[in-house]
Amino acid sequence: MDKNNFLDGECFMRNSVLVTNLCFNETTKDDTPEKWYRNIMECISHAMLSISAVGIPGNILVVIVYVKIGFSESINISYFALGISDTIALLFITWNALCYIPIFVKANLPFIPTEIVVITGGATNDCFSFITAWITTFISFQRCLCVMRPLKVKRIITHQRSLLCILTIFTINITITLGVYLNVYQFVPRLDEKRNRTQLGLTLVNTSESDFLYNFSFVYESLISKLLPLILILACSITLVVHMKRQASWRLAASHQASNQNGITAAHEQRAIRKYAADMRVSKTVLCIAVASCILGALNAVRSLLAVVIPGFRPMQAFKGEYRLVSRILLFVSGINSSVNVIIYYRMGSKFRRTLKRLFGLKEKEDI
Repeated sequence: MDKNNFLDGECFMRNSVLVTNLCFNETTKDDTPEKWYRNIMECISHAMLSISAVGIPGNILVVIVYVKIGFSESINISYFALGISDTIALLFITWNALCYIPIFVKANLPFIPTEIVVITGGATNDCFSFITAWITTFISFQRCLCVMRPLKVKRIITHQRSLLCILTIFTINITITLGVYLNVYQFVPRLDEKRNRTQLGLTLVNTSESDFLYNFSFVYESLISKLLPLILILACSITLVVHMKRQASWRLAASHQASNQNGITAAHEQRAIRKYAADMRVSKTVLCIAVASCILGALNAVRSLLAVVIPGFRPMQAFKGEYRLVSRILLFVSGINSSVNVIIYYRMGSKFRRTLKRLFGLKEKEDI
């Protein structure tokens, strides 16, 4: 099927209805591959809804806690923005999941969910996943500076600069991602002959400019929005872990030497050992987060690169079924990644932990 001549006139409408029916059990032919495809897409959609049901309240809780903590430290602005971005991304994941559940698709809707979702659930989710990646990169950079330049970090990253950087990340990603998709795709009316009604669908725009933007979008996504952030996150995280381990080892050795020379009590040395163990746990957690983000970013980048290399491996072309299945799996993994923030912050941040406990009226314990 040629992109530049995408199903014209009545043939366009009939084939659109046929494709929709084929995907959602309204056709007389029910071959095994198509049946398995429908079942897998539906199962992943239900799993995505379950993840969102946990992740959305969790990220809202993160936002509330950081409002309670306040923004006296500039890095809290980044954590707050990350919570907002992940919450919005999970809302679009929820909508994306609904658009592939048969009971919703077969409802009397004025639009075709499996087509409309390319913009309203695919492009929008990609946009906020890019924002999340870049905010995570900015947080990794801030953490790095806190360890490497502890006396200068507050002068380098001020509140104004942090806020400006966050707003720039949101503005650039929303403008480029949604701007490209809204120029590449166009909303069009479709005739459903079986139900004798018109539904709103989606088609590719047939211009040379849209062709350029279409190819540019996949290159931009794979290189700028996915590969570059994960490289920076990994570099910052490795640097952070190495410096934290070096400093923790130095403090432990200094404490041990002081206890031998000056007769410092064993309790003091035990506190130093516990602090060293806590620093090592934080180092491992930071590295695990970085590795998880890099794996997810690499998988998304590979998908975008395949869309550039393989003709038809795009949302509304020859291999759209394969593209949507791969995208669906990555959306599910992305949903998990966006849903674990509250757990990570609770384990890593003593101030976050204390504020969260006070929020729910729980008894506070002394944090190391």
